[in-house]
Amino acid sequence: MMRHLSLAAAVLFAVASFSCGSRTEEGSPPPAPSAPRAGAITEPRVLEQVDPDFSEATSRFLANPNAKLTVVFHIAVRQDGTMRTVEVVRAEPADLPVAKTFAEEVAASMPKWRFRPAMLDGKPVDAEFDFTLEAQGGLEGE
Repeated sequence: MMRHLSLAAAVLFAVASFSCGSRTEEGSPPPAPSAPRAGAITEPRVLEQVDPDFSEATSRFLANPNAKLTVVFHIAVRQDGTMRTVEVVRAEPADLPVAKTFAEEVAASMPKWRFRPAMLDGKPVDAEFDFTLEAQGGLEGE
């Protein structure tokens, strides 16, 4: 049985880590920050998110106020603000099967999300970036 629960009720915060081009390998140091410059790309922003239908197991887990999950997604957003692709990079704690399930359930809803696209010189552009979602339990069903 799938339960439709508000993702916002479970999410402490989501952080978009924007990068143009390919992702760095896990364990690699992040690129050095650079000063803003003419022609810099602004990162996409979530405008509308669609809540996932969580499985009963995920719902039970998220009902626990001590439950904590972190998921990193790599997503590509088109210049019109629609999602081109979504990939689960990692779900933590990695040894907890419900973390992977949670990640897959959220990923399944993400193609319905809408974004303000990345901008380059005031014009929308296609972009890829990593999006970190940190969830805290204590959900109430709707």
